[in-house]
Amino acid sequence: MAIEKMKLVRAFGNLGELDQFIRECCIDGHFQPENAMDFIPKKIKFSPFSAENPYTEHLQMIEQLSGEFGIEINQERVTEISEDSVDAEYLRNFLQKIKENFNERNQLQKQYENNKNLIENYEHFTQMDINLKDIFDCEFTKFRFGYLPRESYEKLQMNMYKDNPFINFMKGKEVKDGYWGAYIVPVSKKEEIDNIFTKLSFEKAFVPAYNGNAEQAIADTIAHNEDIQRKIDALTKELAEYVHAESGRYSELCNRIYALNTVFELKLNAAIKNEEDYFIFVGWIKADYEETFMAKSKMFHGIMVECEDPGASVIDRVPISLKNNRLFRPFSYFVEMFGLPSYTEIDPTPLFAITYSLMFGLMFADLGQGLVLILVGFLMHKFKKMPLGQILMRCGIFSCLFGAVFGSVFGMEDLLDGVYQSMGINFLPIKVFENTTQILILAISVGVVLMLLVMLINIICSFKLKRYADAIFSANGIAGIIAYSMMVYLATDFMANDELKQMISVVNKNAVIVLLIVAVIMMFFYEFAKEKLADKSYKLKPGSYLLSNIIELFESILSFFSNTVSYLRLGAFVLVHAGMMMVVTTLAGEKFNVTFVIVMILGNALVIALEALLTGIQSLRLQFYEMFSRYYSGQGRAFTPVNIYEEKD
Repeated sequence: MAIEKMKLVRAFGNLGELDQFIRECCIDGHFQPENAMDFIPKKIKFSPFSAENPYTEHLQMIEQLSGEFGIEINQERVTEISEDSVDAEYLRNFLQKIKENFNERNQLQKQYENNKNLIENYEHFTQMDINLKDIFDCEFTKFRFGYLPRESYEKLQMNMYKDNPFINFMKGKEVKDGYWGAYIVPVSKKEEIDNIFTKLSFEKAFVPAYNGNAEQAIADTIAHNEDIQRKIDALTKELAEYVHAESGRYSELCNRIYALNTVFELKLNAAIKNEEDYFIFVGWIKADYEETFMAKSKMFHGIMVECEDPGASVIDRVPISLKNNRLFRPFSYFVEMFGLPSYTEIDPTPLFAITYSLMFGLMFADLGQGLVLILVGFLMHKFKKMPLGQILMRCGIFSCLFGAVFGSVFGMEDLLDGVYQSMGINFLPIKVFENTTQILILAISVGVVLMLLVMLINIICSFKLKRYADAIFSANGIAGIIAYSMMVYLATDFMANDELKQMISVVNKNAVIVLLIVAVIMMFFYEFAKEKLADKSYKLKPGSYLLSNIIELFESILSFFSNTVSYLRLGAFVLVHAGMMMVVTTLAGEKFNVTFVIVMILGNALVIALEALLTGIQSLRLQFYEMFSRYYSGQGRAFTPVNIYEEKD
């Protein structure tokens, strides 16, 4: 339940051994590389390693095979990654074979599509029983096939061009808005007649010469397309068989190339001294892997390796790996959503897991519906591997616990009454609508406890990191916790009944007020204390300091109030859940019949789906805004070691 301890690795040595060092020590899932130049003082003259990637051509070919031709790679565990294992010639031949097949199929496909267009054009003229070749062979006349709008055809029928004997349209297939057909034009009158038909909106259609009529042309073209399709199918089958036969070798080669490219990219993180052929290589490993890593590195006599704890100069660069037990581990999904802790912070996952589950269970308090959540969460995790599945299972358990406290089973709040009576437990179940005020007070009380808890955590962490101004003077430090506690006391004293006032009267109210004033003054001088501890020569500028810090002080005090009131949603959702289920049970009625069963099933399903979502979001909001904002920054970055040996999904 903590952040994994990390070690900074520095490797120095002969550049000629770097490739092999990376292969043996840095790509097995335990090493995260860093840019070595970021860890070398500027006065030491090193330069970044740079070289042309020897695998660029290979990667381009693989990308082309995948992107253009859809050839998939079976990503598997890499066993050999030496340069000798890369057969570039095989890859070129494989690509060429695929290209030739695709090109031939594309040409055939174009012919097929062209023939389909021809068939469509021929179909417009099947009613015209003329030999197409004969009319195209005419020396003194030309045929124009195409489409003439109905309006234009009617103009011709009205003898608008009766003075011109060459204006004659031979009607073919009739369609909705016009006619397909042809007109004959003497070569000597071609320009004149064509202009007239252009004005009549005649649209030319491509009809090639054919020794026969349109119906015969269609039949022959269909037969030609069938032959083309057989060739396409044969080529497709040939390609599939070839790819299947070569898939193992091709995938193995691609995986090797990817691995070698990874090694090369890692090498780019090195810093070198060109004149000495000397390198520095830097990265991170987990502390518990140090012994194994050092043992592997000893096989390289020309390389010296150092492992050290991260110092102050690099502490902000340490990558983060969370280490939690199985109970809390699923909740790291939400923590990572907000942001990983920095190396100097605590891991908030355990506290998050406990408080999130409690909040969810309180707001979604129902024994029966909690069991449904457990089942749904189990199925999500078992079959879909969804991280939310395990979270939902744990939240469902707390829903069951609080559901038992409130006596709610699928919204029926009297089912457990007899059970508690038989056990002699008189204070359970707690009836929600009979204890509305107490539930809201409970919600505020939970908020107060959590606020004090996270401020206490912030104080401990700040002292640990020697941020004394944060620990003592900040709104989340000692001054803040005193001010907040005193404000809670005064608010309680103001609103409490006589019995509670009598209980808290042992505390002197004047002392509380004095402590509150002192704490507020300390908070006001937080920025001054912070700057003074960082720089002894810092001098206060009263005017600007007074203006800016009064506003900040007001915001801090206001946040105490707003954050606490925000926890009222815990009680509000208890009431909302009970109210929604009251509606469902009212609609179902008291008589057990088919209608009762249907309404209860549908009503519970709706409430579970809707309120589980809302409750989850509200619990998350309380964590992120009311709790994390007081003790957690989430500025860390994940530990992402390179692993080319892992099995790919």
